[in-house]
Amino acid sequence: MSNEIAVLNESQGVSVFNSMQSFEQAQRMVVPLMQSTMVPETYRGSAANCMVAMEMSHRIKISVLEVMQNMQIVKGNVGWKSEYVINKINSSGLFEDALEFVFSDDRESCYSIAT
Repeated sequence: MSNEIAVLNESQGVSVFNSMQSFEQAQRMVVPLMQSTMVPETYRGSAANCMVAMEMSHRIKISVLEVMQNMQIVKGNVGWKSEYVINKINSSGLFEDALEFVFSDDRESCYSIAT
């Protein structure tokens, strides 16, 4: 493997679908996740869901448990819990202050402001 490819794999993480070896290794790694009562119900007993969570974990460079605890699937589309997104934004250092939410008088709409 050339140095360029090694650096690319290090920086991006190795996809569980990158090669047959990665796929087979991921299949072995998901067994304890599937059997754990500490993961959300969506992942228990489902190797496929666990492997998708592992893939997402590698892509965005966070732990697989963090993905499982905070990722939501709605009609096959990935979303993230709002509390998680707010926490990530507030801890990112991109803004001077934490996000503030402003509600309309009738409390029907809301928007955030950041400085």
